[in-house]
Amino acid sequence: AKKHGTKRQKLNAEQKREIGVKFLAYVREQAMKSTAPLKNELPDALALVEFWIEPDTENGGFIEKPSLIARLSKKQNPAH
Repeated sequence: AKKHGTKRQKLNAEQKREIGVKFLAYVREQAMKSTAPLKNELPDALALVEFWIEPDTENGGFIEKPSLIARLSKKQNPAH
């Protein structure tokens, strides 16, 4: 968010997607470097989903509001 000159909560969808794709690429890269028994066992497609949990004022309880931030397939190679 600092690179975009704003706070995390004020990032727009495209800025979040850009950061999310870089994060997912990092996760995949680290999995490939891993020496753990399940090395490189990530699924072909990764997704980063943000969940907002809010009170349900009408029915009681809570409401989950998922939002897809970024998606990365194994074939994609994002620019760093």
